[in-house]
Amino acid sequence: MNTVPRSGLASNVSAILATYLSGRIIRFVYLIFVARLLPPEEVGIYIYGVALYLAFFGVSQFGQQGILSTRIGRSQLGILNLLAHSFTVRILATTIVTTMLLIFAVATEPEPRTLVAVVSFVLTLIPRSIVLWVRNCYVALEQTAWIPRWEMAFRTAEATAGILILYGGGGLVEICILHLFFWTIEAGAALRRLTVQARIPLKFGRNARYLVKLVRQSVYFMLSLWLVDFFLIIGPVIFRRLQTDGALVGFFGVAMQFFTTFMVVFIALGDALLPKLSRSFKQSSMSGLRAVPLMMRLILVAGVPLALIANTMLPPFIEFLLGERYSETGVIIAHLTWSVAPFAFVILAMQSLNSARKPQAAVVVAALPAIIQVGLMLTWAGDGDPLRAAWSIVIASYAGAAISAVTLKLLLDQKGFGQNISALVLLMVVSQIMQLDFFANGIGRLVMAVAYTAAIIVTRLITVEDLKVLGSVHSKSAGG
Repeated sequence: MNTVPRSGLASNVSAILATYLSGRIIRFVYLIFVARLLPPEEVGIYIYGVALYLAFFGVSQFGQQGILSTRIGRSQLGILNLLAHSFTVRILATTIVTTMLLIFAVATEPEPRTLVAVVSFVLTLIPRSIVLWVRNCYVALEQTAWIPRWEMAFRTAEATAGILILYGGGGLVEICILHLFFWTIEAGAALRRLTVQARIPLKFGRNARYLVKLVRQSVYFMLSLWLVDFFLIIGPVIFRRLQTDGALVGFFGVAMQFFTTFMVVFIALGDALLPKLSRSFKQSSMSGLRAVPLMMRLILVAGVPLALIANTMLPPFIEFLLGERYSETGVIIAHLTWSVAPFAFVILAMQSLNSARKPQAAVVVAALPAIIQVGLMLTWAGDGDPLRAAWSIVIASYAGAAISAVTLKLLLDQKGFGQNISALVLLMVVSQIMQLDFFANGIGRLVMAVAYTAAIIVTRLITVEDLKVLGSVHSKSAGG
């Protein structure tokens, strides 16, 4: 196979971001119809089923997205052998995870209709894992232009068919089976594209020694990437076990869908940066290594205005879209938005560590916020209070960002440690001040926005020079 030409960083970021956002937007619109046409209790089951299989989807991927991006990002030598053995690892991991989740579903869901719905989602692991593996190959090759088109086409088709089924008298079980059907069709189409259009032969790698080596190298990638997904997805699964009110489970689940939609921008950015970061660390490219810390600090600084805008606009927007019965969802998401920036910092820190060949540290950075979240939800929010459950996620994200900053300083000697900590502390302080009654209205939020802007200027957390550095790196990457 000849070396595949790479697209520029800007092109790949745009394509991956378009894929995440288009899929999220289509699924969100679809969820609005599902929430309006099904009872809140069944909406809770639908979101639980999705969350259950996605919570362990990262295990089924077994870190192959990270392995492929870092290996192929550095060099395309031996690519066919790598892809064959990577495919074998992905299929074996997916089979094991699917089997375990099927056993769990049968053991925990006594009601037949609920069981069929949950099993449909669990079985979706297999085709969805194949689709994502094919996409991982193209992301590693930095040839991603086709991916968002496929995402829009298949998700639109599923959403349209699901809405028609619901209006035609179908219910929860039918749309869950439909979910499995469309991912199965896409899996077949994706494999055909890889083998026919890209002319990459699809075969299982059978070299036992190579497989063992690949599995050992993949474990840390799998854990770090999975734990990021786990943090974003496990909330509704735990909350359903804590809260007996099915409607409240549905409200919390919808709020978590909004939260993960915010996060896809930063997940896409991390995915697109991984091959380039791997080359930067290999070549000691200072432009690439300097831009990422600045980008991370800018994200922390942007956390306050993002949360202020979300707190102002999202509650009435959600009530307008879903109706007054979902007003509780707006309240929950208003609190969750305070965790967007710090957890985005965690995502980029984890990818930086993976790129620098420090996967064990990447696992620690990704694991601690997930562990803190689960611990707080089971103890402090153990009575099923949705606001405490939301703040469990916020607190865990702050802790994760602080741990990430320290880890980057100790292991990579990343510049700007003091500024990162200052930005994080400022974000934490503002998030607590905003809980006071005075700041619950538009005037209070405007006062905070002005005060925060002044604080950023005085402390010089972001300067004009910093923005110029980011702009220059973007210009270079846009050209390839």
